[in-house]
Amino acid sequence: MKNKFCSAMAKKIIVEWVAAHPGCVSSQFDGGIDEAPALLKKNWKRMSRKRDEKFIVRSFDCRPYDDQLRAYVITNDADETVISVVIQGE
Repeated sequence: MKNKFCSAMAKKIIVEWVAAHPGCVSSQFDGGIDEAPALLKKNWKRMSRKRDEKFIVRSFDCRPYDDQLRAYVITNDADETVISVVIQGE
């Protein structure tokens, strides 16, 4: 049996995703920004965890960007497999 997913794992995946996609965070803002704060797990705060019939969606806010940058980590309903990571400027 796989380990259940948790917020700490989600934060790790968000940071890895941001590192693997340079420029993605900056492109969410007019004029660009420094992406370094998005590369630190401690800067991501979980806002919610919602479950429906097929997925679990965790939303996170990157604190240094004053509620302007969100990440969504979507797992399967068993909370064992990451399906998607979405980074979005608000």
